[in-house]
Amino acid sequence: MKKTVDYPPIGKIEVCTKRNCNGIRYVVSEKYVRIYTIPSLLKKVFPIPNDKIEWILQHKLKFEKKAAEKKFLYSIDTELDTFSFKMKFAVEAKLINKFSAKNQNGIVTMFIPADFDFQNDKNQSIIKNVLKHFLTIEAKKILPEKVKFFAEKHNFKFSEVKITSAKSRWGSCNSKKRIALSCFLLLLSENLIDMVILHELCHTEQMNHAPKFYARLRAILPNLDELNKKIKIEEKRTKSLV
Repeated sequence: MKKTVDYPPIGKIEVCTKRNCNGIRYVVSEKYVRIYTIPSLLKKVFPIPNDKIEWILQHKLKFEKKAAEKKFLYSIDTELDTFSFKMKFAVEAKLINKFSAKNQNGIVTMFIPADFDFQNDKNQSIIKNVLKHFLTIEAKKILPEKVKFFAEKHNFKFSEVKITSAKSRWGSCNSKKRIALSCFLLLLSENLIDMVILHELCHTEQMNHAPKFYARLRAILPNLDELNKKIKIEEKRTKSLV
């Protein structure tokens, strides 16, 4: 059995009963506060002892601080360099409850009203959607040409290149040699973009990650291990941007 209780000053607490639970157990995670107990001790869960309340609040605070450190918020001073353009913000006094953007000479300017609230989650989502829009436009111009260049240079054959807005993977390749690349690749440096493209091109010959696959990829990229380390670092940085 599980029920949710609103318990000041902690907030929402999930109370769960387990027949094999040893006494009363308190669990705090970044998503929830839970109390586990056996059915016969359910009436003794509340009130929570003061020392346990303090312990729960301390752990909740740790998770909240950790989440705040991970969360990136765009601000008026944010300037973001992508592979093909720089993004920045500018206040436009004439705008009222509106948001506009344009790409000119390699600079995407997002025009915002003077009272634009960067702390608002909805506004942060708007910014990310506008960024995705321009990244998709640029990716459709840049990435297929890169695939074609490397395919010709290293004698690969592919059937199609599709640009996606996938956030969980940079690229993929299916058995029909169709390559899909995320528009968010343009948030990476060029050597990492090229590595992802070559990785997917190698999959046109070898669908799995067998030794043959890595032999082919390492023949083209002798510094593959170094690039893999770099892209793992970049993945952490770019996840907060999109």
